Amino acid sequence: NPIRSVLVTGCGADEGVGELAANLAAAFGRSGRKVLLVDVDATGEATGLLGLDKLAPSATPGVRSSIRSLPTRFRSSFTPSFEVAPQGTVTIGDTKEFAHVEELLARAAESYEMIVVASAPALDSSTTLTWARAADGSILAAMREHSKRDRVSDSVESLRLVDSNLIGTV
Repeated sequence: NPIRSVLVTGCGADEGVGELAANLAAAFGRSGRKVLLVDVDATGEATGLLGLDKLAPSATPGVRSSIRSLPTRFRSSFTPSFEVAPQGTVTIGDTKEFAHVEELLARAAESYEMIVVASAPALDSSTTLTWARAADGSILAAMREHSKRDRVSDSVESLRLVDSNLIGTV
C-alpha cells in the first residue's frame, strides 16, 4: 500500500519536528502532489514557521473549515496545492480516540494525495501515539548533540508498541 499519511514526531522538545514536517510537506507539494500539513503539536512550530497563527480551539467540528492557504509571502516558495491545518484546528479531545483520528485521515485522503502531521514528542503525548497508529508511517526526528540515546530508544519502542510503521529516524 502506498504511504499517504506521515506523522513526524520527536524524542523530546526542540528536535525540529515542525521544521522537518513543513519541509517534508513542501517537498511533496513541489513534486506536484496535493498536500495537507496538519499541525497537532501544542507549540504550533510548523504553523508558525509558515507564517500562520495558531487557532483558538473551536467547538466547530471538522477540519475542512479551518484549512488555510499559505500567506502571500510564502506562496512563491511553495505550490498552490500545499495547504495547512494550523495548530488548534483539531482539538486534543477529538484525537484521543483512534477511530476518530483514522476517520479524519481517511476524509483528508479524499482531498489530498499526501498528509503530513507535525506532532508533539512520542514520549510526551498519548495523542501523538494515536496519530502514529492511524498514519501510514512515522518519522522520528532526533538531533545528534541534543537527543538522549535512551529517549530515542524509548520513542522507537513506544511507536512500535502502537503498531506504527516507523519509516525512519532523521
